[in-house]
Amino acid sequence: MLRKKPDFSKGNASHPPRRTTVWRSVFILCFAILVLATVSVFVARTCSAESVGPNSPSSASSESGFLDEWSDPANVYSSDNSRAYYGNTGQKKLRAYNFNFSIPANTTIDGFLVQVEGYALYSGTRNKINIALSKSSYTVEGNERADLLPVLVENEAYIDLGGSSDKWGGNWSPSDVNNGDFGVLIWDFDTVQDALYIDHVKVTVYYTSTTGRRRRLMAILGGN
Repeated sequence: MLRKKPDFSKGNASHPPRRTTVWRSVFILCFAILVLATVSVFVARTCSAESVGPNSPSSASSESGFLDEWSDPANVYSSDNSRAYYGNTGQKKLRAYNFNFSIPANTTIDGFLVQVEGYALYSGTRNKINIALSKSSYTVEGNERADLLPVLVENEAYIDLGGSSDKWGGNWSPSDVNNGDFGVLIWDFDTVQDALYIDHVKVTVYYTSTTGRRRRLMAILGGN
């Protein structure tokens, strides 16, 4: 006697329709992929660095030294062809500070772009300067950089150092940058007597707002 095969095409409690189960799984998988893709794109966009600046300093000074200091350090406040000058051998630092930044507290500092306008009278390493960031006084925070100034006044231009993801080897918080002591240090690269002229210093700060990112992410996910 032949047995009749069970018919599960309409399903029952113990054997749900296979086609319905497969489509339900496919739908859930596609929905999950869509949500993850949307969140990933959203987070990537909200993580892009914001920036403030370039800001100019409102204070400047020279590291002290007997007959070995920068002349007229306050001339670096703006690009006006009035220049700070150094022509000695002691590598004393020019300090430009008090940039008047107001970075929000709930942010991560991502990088700094420092732009120095000036020129030198001689070429080779004699037009080379060191540039660094500082949290206070003449103390370098992180690592200094070296670059060449253009030679002769008619070639005066800005040199750019750093960028949106360059923290200059330092550890920075918004309060460090907002502090009036935050500054840029400039000094001669070698001990050969040179003639260095600095007209202007300006800084752009790049940062990510962690609070804004968290709020926007919670909003897209339906949270509070």
